Amino acid sequence: MSRQRDDGLGAADSLRLQVQRMPSNTSVVHVDGPLLADTTAPMRRTVSDELLRTPELLALNLTGVTTIDTAGIDALTSAAMQAGESDIGFCLLGAQHGPVGAALSQANLTELFEMFNSLDDVGIPLAPPHPGRRNFLGRPTTGP
Repeated sequence: MSRQRDDGLGAADSLRLQVQRMPSNTSVVHVDGPLLADTTAPMRRTVSDELLRTPELLALNLTGVTTIDTAGIDALTSAAMQAGESDIGFCLLGAQHGPVGAALSQANLTELFEMFNSLDDVGIPLAPPHPGRRNFLGRPTTGP
């Protein structure tokens, strides 16, 4: 399932969000456009909404972020903290390069985030895990 949000800004400077829910109980929020002080609120709401669904993993795909400021970095940090408090896996996709990677590096925050190029690199299990094994986040699995 995917859904898009419009944040009410003009087309040229708008933040576009799309949520993709995977069968592996993973939610991916695709973020495109500027992640700035006046555009972070829709992303924060979307992240909060997805965390309420309690996915196994919430991934933010940031490959489409064109620019980021300290408010954008704060929004990413807050998302990671919210996920951690809910014991939900969290990672950033495509954040190592471009404006997000540069901003996180400049703020000395790269070590706070698990970053991958794509979901394939995360190792999302396609089938339900077996009891006694550990999932891709290192947590014991439950269920059949």
